[in-house]
Amino acid sequence: MRPWGGPAGAWAPIVPGSYNPLMAAPYDVCIRGAGIVGRTLALLLARDRLRVGLVDVPQPAARQPDVRAYALNAASRELLLRLRAWPDEQHATAVTGMDVRGDEGGRVQFSAGDENVPALAWIVDVEPLLARLAEAVRFQPHIEVVTAPQPAALTVVCEGRASSTREEFGVHFAVTSYPQRAIAARLDCEKPHGGVARQWFEDGNVLGLLPLGGPAGNSVALVWSVREPRADELLQMPAAEFQGRLQAATGGALGFMALTTERMAWPLQRAMADRWCGRGWTLAGDAAHNVHPLAGQGLNLGLADAETLAQVLHEREYWRSLGDEAAAPLRAGAQGGRAGAGLDDRRAAAAVRAARGALVLVAQLGHARFRPQRPREALGGAAGHGRRTELDENGKDMNAKAIRTGLAAALLGLGLAAGAADGDSKAPTAANAAAQVPASVDAALRKNLPARMPNFPPIDQISRTPMQGIYEVRIGTELFYTDGEGNYIINGEMMDTRARRNLTEERMEKILALDFSQLPVKDAFVVVRGNGKRKLAVFEDPNCGYCKRFERDLQKIDNVTVYMFLYPILGPDSTEKSRAIWCSKDKGAAWSGYMLRNEPPAKADASCDVSALARNIEFGRKHKITGTPTLVFADGSRVPGAIGAADVEKLLAAGGK
Repeated sequence: MRPWGGPAGAWAPIVPGSYNPLMAAPYDVCIRGAGIVGRTLALLLARDRLRVGLVDVPQPAARQPDVRAYALNAASRELLLRLRAWPDEQHATAVTGMDVRGDEGGRVQFSAGDENVPALAWIVDVEPLLARLAEAVRFQPHIEVVTAPQPAALTVVCEGRASSTREEFGVHFAVTSYPQRAIAARLDCEKPHGGVARQWFEDGNVLGLLPLGGPAGNSVALVWSVREPRADELLQMPAAEFQGRLQAATGGALGFMALTTERMAWPLQRAMADRWCGRGWTLAGDAAHNVHPLAGQGLNLGLADAETLAQVLHEREYWRSLGDEAAAPLRAGAQGGRAGAGLDDRRAAAAVRAARGALVLVAQLGHARFRPQRPREALGGAAGHGRRTELDENGKDMNAKAIRTGLAAALLGLGLAAGAADGDSKAPTAANAAAQVPASVDAALRKNLPARMPNFPPIDQISRTPMQGIYEVRIGTELFYTDGEGNYIINGEMMDTRARRNLTEERMEKILALDFSQLPVKDAFVVVRGNGKRKLAVFEDPNCGYCKRFERDLQKIDNVTVYMFLYPILGPDSTEKSRAIWCSKDKGAAWSGYMLRNEPPAKADASCDVSALARNIEFGRKHKITGTPTLVFADGSRVPGAIGAADVEKLLAAGGK
């Protein structure tokens, strides 16, 4: 892709309007489908600092509320908790007991206590879960939500059973239809459900009532799998008659039951794609496989797909491209063949088995003895979207997103070596890379680049790199690489393959570092805990959910002075709340009251000077503060995103040295 476009080759960003300026390069992964599986995968990959384009095609507004609910097992809950996307108790009801009744009086009952687990499963409302994932995505700077597919090293199809993209990759989706439909609705019951999930089997039909609204709730989700002729009858009959049929089918187990939503229905099917992946693409979730809802494992399988794929990508050799590695292990396990050269066959096959659900299927209701092993915590830190603080012992976590441009730079460097200027005849080392650029090179680049690319921004700095004949060009907080004449320009990252270091990332950390002594602290309010010897600056928006979680963790930190910059970037309401807090008599108390206890601050007086808020916004734009919370430590290092108290302590200690 050319780094400029428009009339006469005018300079323009590669991805105009990118939420995060560091995402102005092509994506590493394009995820087609922004449902639960797609958003979960995006968050997992972003924690490995992969640039993700998440395709969310606008849909017409729904005419009625979504009545779906999912049964999630312990493994899925653990994953979503790590991503800080687990809904609250009212929307994620623990199943503490099962009551299954069959034909001719048969009955099976068991409880979480019998299995020595806190819950057998959790019944989760679709919309609250989607909302929590969307919030996490919104504040993850490595994810950009787009409305159309984007070029990427790897495309992951998460479009569900009705995927249109499968055909683009020549995938056949073999569907076996059941002679049943699933009728779904929401009900209010006379008696509380007590956290018990109930099922009735009768002449090939299965009726399930799943508990909703928390442990003391009396709402349930109905899933009634019935044969086709009877499905039409149940859907068309008046509500009162339908409720009567339910009463009879359940034997009045929960007393009188009243419909609170319209009835909806779906055809039931089992389906499997004949290929799950190819070079540069893979399927996940319902786009790859469908199972009968009776198992309660559809979404569990999809989440296992996402986690397994993220693990495979995380563990790939640092030099292997995303598209190659993603395809090889999945294809090997699915077809019983060998994985690609250099891959561990057993690991590859195990990854596929997990993704396809051979292990997850027996984890029905989260049974502890059959729970599949989850990928290690190295997929990300404990915080929802904070940075990882530990590296793989072999350096394999090194982000390979730069391989395509790093390799191009290496080849270009070889081609330029013969024509390098006399002053560059000796290849630079890491130690002398920052040496002065020859005046002739500096002049040539400052002349040629703007002349050849109209509207090219003013160059702030030109530096040597450890690669012979290649120079770094800095424009604000963006980096490019070029030869000594400006004949070629590379928009990407430079890797040191011997030391396994991302040189561009290291430079960006230095460029983005802020001189703590130069922060405009007059535009912040101060919170002092203990002796206040350590220093921390935080940019936060009062409507930021992750900021509220970070504030709870911040309460555990002692002996620190916190400079709190109100940074209202999430909408007009953020500005109003920030005004009210800034104009409060005790700003710290008003902030804590709202962020920790949801106590709204008093409305700001019209005469209050709130110009500090505008200055904070301008400061943030200048220094590329694109999300909240953003933390700045005394040594100038910054952390985009919420991190836990333990990580804050480590960085405070490092900054004080």
